[in-house]
Amino acid sequence: LADAWLTLACVPALGPRALAALCEAFPDPRDACAAPAGALRAAGCSEGVAGGIARAVRDGAAAVERAWTTEAGAHVVTRADAAYPAALAPLPDAPAALFVRGTLPSPEDATIAMVGTRRCTEWGRAFAGTLARDCAVAPERLSPRYFASQTRKRPSSVASSNSPAGELAESGWR
Repeated sequence: LADAWLTLACVPALGPRALAALCEAFPDPRDACAAPAGALRAAGCSEGVAGGIARAVRDGAAAVERAWTTEAGAHVVTRADAAYPAALAPLPDAPAALFVRGTLPSPEDATIAMVGTRRCTEWGRAFAGTLARDCAVAPERLSPRYFASQTRKRPSSVASSNSPAGELAESGWR
């Protein structure tokens, strides 16, 4: 079951809302992974998602992702795992898998989640590092004002015109 969730997490075209719709049609992710393309399309999946699921299953994406995650010093927690946060599970756009370094906090602990991308800009990487450091050092200081002050500090040299950040820089956003 965990490998089926991880397989779905490996499909780039399958975003959180599309995953939620897929789960309505196929409550067990193993059924979604085994479904023919026609059944996936009938359930509302695009051609890209249906093809992505087929490729992820064929290529053993779950095993590859587990190996990559282990090599990075992390581990995978899927919706099938008891460690998957109970507060996250009922959300309509909850991820199929979490990639975790360290341990997940207990349900009683206050938490902050950082959700990222594999195609991060240099500015995004720097901001995520600053945010993570500041959360660890002084979480009580974090407020909407903090986030506004940090987003204004982005150096314009990081942006390029062919990226969303570059488009923001060209529009005068700093």
